[in-house]
Amino acid sequence: MNRDNVYTTATIRTCELAAAEACGLDAKQLMQRAAQACVQKLQQVCPAPARILVLCGPGNNGGDAWFVARYAQQAHYQVTVVAAEPKSELAKQAAVAWREADGRVIDLAETLSLNEFDWVVDGLLGNGVNREVSGHYQRWVETLNQSAVPVLSIDIPSGLNSDSGQPQGLAVRARDTVTMIAWKPGLLTSAAVDYVGHLTLADLDVGRAFEQQQSRLGHILTDGVAERLLQVSGTDSAVHPSKVSQQNVHKGTFGHIVIVGGGPGMAGAAILAGQAALRSGAGKVSVLCHPDSRAIIAQAQPELMVESFAEGRHRLEQATVVALGPGLGFNLENAWARDTWREVMSHCVERNVPMVIDADGLNWLAHADQCSQPLPQHTVLTPHPAEAARLLGCSAAVIQNDRVQAIQQLVENFSATVVLKGAGTLVAAPQQSLWFCRRGSSALATAGTGDVLTGVIATLLVGRTPVEAAAAAVWLHARAGEIAALDGERGTLASDLLPIIRQLRNAPNY
Repeated sequence: MNRDNVYTTATIRTCELAAAEACGLDAKQLMQRAAQACVQKLQQVCPAPARILVLCGPGNNGGDAWFVARYAQQAHYQVTVVAAEPKSELAKQAAVAWREADGRVIDLAETLSLNEFDWVVDGLLGNGVNREVSGHYQRWVETLNQSAVPVLSIDIPSGLNSDSGQPQGLAVRARDTVTMIAWKPGLLTSAAVDYVGHLTLADLDVGRAFEQQQSRLGHILTDGVAERLLQVSGTDSAVHPSKVSQQNVHKGTFGHIVIVGGGPGMAGAAILAGQAALRSGAGKVSVLCHPDSRAIIAQAQPELMVESFAEGRHRLEQATVVALGPGLGFNLENAWARDTWREVMSHCVERNVPMVIDADGLNWLAHADQCSQPLPQHTVLTPHPAEAARLLGCSAAVIQNDRVQAIQQLVENFSATVVLKGAGTLVAAPQQSLWFCRRGSSALATAGTGDVLTGVIATLLVGRTPVEAAAAAVWLHARAGEIAALDGERGTLASDLLPIIRQLRNAPNY
């Protein structure tokens, strides 16, 4: 079984029982296995006889919680149950089993202090929540979030949308989440990182049968996958570094990256992109910039070949990959940025030169309402939510409310590989499954880190397909952010990533 596949909530709901039946299980037995998985997690984080509060909602998520209460009590925990009236048949059966074991039940409408408990098990609302949390559920979610008592959520934190990763008004901020059968996208992207805590997948021994029935939405970008991608080279590129003897190489072997950007006052973006390209293994890096920025960029990094765009446009003919946008500038009255963007796009489209389009390159693309011709075959777009919103003509909030749908729409509109940046970065390409990146750190939420990512993608695009390059670069960038944050997340600079990227390129398990 591939435990790294991701499925929509609808797919899981439709097929989980059929998978269970294929394994000789009924729905009640599946629920019992889910409860046992949660008790096993409790035993890891707080040994008996800890005091456990179990919150049971009215549906099958509440049914899981009723069984958790029963099994936890059998494991010698001190268990208190607070519950809504069960409505699903399975929840009713589970509630009966608890009461038959002389378990006490407190009504969900009552108020209870959490100070007397060591852990709370959240089984209030399951993975089908699609409206705002209200009433007693809202009160309990607020109580949990205001308390220092850690929470274990069953399948998904109550109130979190299991497809979008957005809270439905509000959601439980769990310390641990045990999700069942398969990964849901809402656990992996958008605001989910602030709610799910430590994630555990319990496939309940039906995962293999489940995967035989349904196609996946995507995959988690694991360390092992990323490390393999960093070693491969594509089959349709002119340069194949992994097929060349490491002794018989020269600077042309690893590609010539041409970065176009660095408008007045924004030289730093082009510098960071160029340095990242160098540190991630590019053989040569040229920067074509505004004349006012040339001296600044050249002084910052002597290994960069720096020219004004007017003087160095011939470098486009030599480019293995063009990165367009870092510090380019976007203003309808900025003739230099507008004309530079148009000329570079025209050249790359006409000659099918691989491209990475980022930052103001994307803003000009949005303003141009796409190119009159398709983008080059090997193109990677790297928007953050606001840039994605401009490309799709909507708001950033709309993007964040359904990041999966947004990236799929971008891929369809532009026929390109897309990296949708942010917590739980997504990578998608035409006719391919999504990649979900769980790596990263809030240390990356600082100016310039996107420019670093652009330089890394451009370099890895030499000898790899766009989706391979984008996925590997996203992982490399995220992992570098994690390592940089070991010295403290606050105050991390984009340039702090550069030496780490070099280390990771040479030893991915660094």
